[in-house]
Amino acid sequence: MAILDEEVRLLLKENRDFRNVWAGESAAHFGSQLTNFLLPLVAVTALHASGTEVGLISAVQFIPIVLLSLVAGVVVDRHPPRRTLVITSVARVPRSRSPASHRPPRG
Repeated sequence: MAILDEEVRLLLKENRDFRNVWAGESAAHFGSQLTNFLLPLVAVTALHASGTEVGLISAVQFIPIVLLSLVAGVVVDRHPPRRTLVITSVARVPRSRSPASHRPPRG
């Protein structure tokens, strides 16, 4: 099986809008996955977090998904898909930047 099917290759080649959305969403997904990997790693190395604390950090990341999924589905269905993608991608930036802005206490 090829990495990209012929249908996707054709869309990428001929449709600039699709190519931009695909590249943007790929970058956003990569950043989210990197945050999911690095957040526990930074908690252990810089903050000397225990296994329980790392587990809690990982679990807390899913609370908004559980609480907001049903409501978000209704809201998303009522708005244009392109604007929704842009707004949600931009809204993810502060979430991914917030752990980097906190520094461990000195002393």
